[in-house]
Amino acid sequence: MKVTFDTAELKTRLGQLSAVIKPNSTNLNYSRVRVFTETSVVKLQGIDIDSTLTLTLPGAKSDSAETDVLLDYDALQSPVQKLAAKETVLNIKGDGEAILSSGRFRLRLTVYPSKNFTENSLIAGIASGLAERTESFAIGLPGFQEQIEQTVFSLPSADGKFVCASLLVESTPDTLRLVATDGTMMPISSAPANIGTFKFTMPKLLVELVKILNGGTVATVSETEGTFYIETELELLTYNKNHSVFPPYERIVPVPGYNTTSIVLPASVVNDLDLVSEGCNEDDDEPGIVFSVDGNGKDLKLTAVNTQKLATGDVFMDAADNHTDVTSIGEALTVRVNYKKISEFIKRASFPVTMYAKGPQGIIDFHAKGSTPEKPTYRFLLMPMRYEGGTTSLPINND
Repeated sequence: MKVTFDTAELKTRLGQLSAVIKPNSTNLNYSRVRVFTETSVVKLQGIDIDSTLTLTLPGAKSDSAETDVLLDYDALQSPVQKLAAKETVLNIKGDGEAILSSGRFRLRLTVYPSKNFTENSLIAGIASGLAERTESFAIGLPGFQEQIEQTVFSLPSADGKFVCASLLVESTPDTLRLVATDGTMMPISSAPANIGTFKFTMPKLLVELVKILNGGTVATVSETEGTFYIETELELLTYNKNHSVFPPYERIVPVPGYNTTSIVLPASVVNDLDLVSEGCNEDDDEPGIVFSVDGNGKDLKLTAVNTQKLATGDVFMDAADNHTDVTSIGEALTVRVNYKKISEFIKRASFPVTMYAKGPQGIIDFHAKGSTPEKPTYRFLLMPMRYEGGTTSLPINND
């Protein structure tokens, strides 16, 4: 049997499979790639403990409709990424070996039978699962991936608990909304859409896999009781469900008119924040920067604050400051924010960004990309850090 690949396409698809294949796994099924034909179409497939990824290669062709073998992923992936010839050929022998050739290059590979791989419950259940689905939703893939990028950064890493970090996906008759949170920050991305009414949560690991899909402009999302199915024209991604619970986030979203101060932040605030952050301790997991503005002011003072824990209580010491020209409406405001968390938002935001707040303890509501409290598109809710109340601030002394 001989399979001929477009080399560039093979490189891309093998690269995608790295998201699920684990080369050093003790379970050999998780470290191998399946090369097979289905209805005369060449496909690649990889699995891990919870997911499968099946990729169609339109540029490939096989001289046999019965092609179905396993190869060590690393043994195939590493040399393929270095090939320069337009075509790559996999000549599968009948004695447990294959010859990979491209231009003048030749490489002998070990071929493994695919029976144990295809009998794995993840693979064996794909066909029946696809037949069991009762409802599916077609979502524009590029826009969906953009919304994922705007929100997924706030999901915490897996911590071994039975309840996993998950992204909320909800659709109304006119809006597709994605919401994520770690308990102290919550980005909300909303986009116009008319794709039906539904609501579900997606585990963080599945969300990361959706980010690598590029096999079409539409992703069809469906599910059975135990599995998610996400399809594009050239890809099929499955993921076993984990138990997840998303909090009733609507209860903490500030309503229009709640906040007493609004500050329009220009794009220059990105550099100003980065510069001020140099005053934060390098080993500080929660570097704090204080935002301070007068009522209806034009000047935003940014101050990096270090915390020193003394027997008499915490002392907050100003370590660096900078000023940004802004437009502020409403009451004076002094509030301390976590620089690491706000920086993840501003990396993804389009400017100007409007910051809404109510005092030093209230939820801070940032809006970007033309968003407003009345018509939100991309907003970022952040709990402020402790700064006032029985504490002392030691400002910088220029004398």
